[in-house]
Amino acid sequence: PTEACGTTKMEFELDTTDLGGKEIVVFESAAIEIFQAQPAVDDEPQEEKSYREIISHEDLEDEGQTVGIIDLHTYAVDSSDGDKILAVNNPSAVIKDRVYYHLKAGETYTFHGILMNKDTGVPVGINGHTIEQTIEFTPEENYGEFDVFYEVDTTGLGGATLVIFEELSYDGKTIISHTDFKNQAETVTVAPDPPETGTISKTSNGSGLSIGIIPVAFSIVGVSGYIIFRVSSRRKFYRK
Repeated sequence: PTEACGTTKMEFELDTTDLGGKEIVVFESAAIEIFQAQPAVDDEPQEEKSYREIISHEDLEDEGQTVGIIDLHTYAVDSSDGDKILAVNNPSAVIKDRVYYHLKAGETYTFHGILMNKDTGVPVGINGHTIEQTIEFTPEENYGEFDVFYEVDTTGLGGATLVIFEELSYDGKTIISHTDFKNQAETVTVAPDPPETGTISKTSNGSGLSIGIIPVAFSIVGVSGYIIFRVSSRRKFYRK
């Protein structure tokens, strides 16, 4: 340095692909050069250079040296019972998508999700309209969760695989995007269309039995009855 007091800048390049939701702390140290005289060689004086540490910052709790990597992940289920199978022929089936996030508190984000049909590769539509949700939110804490609901008519979708595509935007720019048909966390399936006789399947009445076989089941058994069926801290954040 040319002066006793000043600043300098260091940059670190890293791949944040697998670091979503993690916090990174920079450890630092400063050392001075030390020259030690060595035996002369051919009458030429010799010196050996070494370093001596004079300052060290290695504190995992140092907020000034901590950055957080933003993250968003979700998990979709049948809202009625929490599994991943929707009843077929249900005009008002509801998918609950639990959204977990690690973001910067106090900033405004926009979440957008759309329901896709994996078998056709296009959005699920009802009367020509896609099934999607857009939510703008400002988290009060760095970590949190919220639920998003998608209502879908499963009539005619027997056996279909449905996947929710999502994106998170900040200041008009997409910062996280999930558009993977192989994402099991975002996948639900619709029960197959029930055959006319004999096979058990999940139907819109929630019983798990095809209506056509209930009388057969009771006549065999000979009885009647019922089938009863988040420590947060404020940190600086960088995009992934």
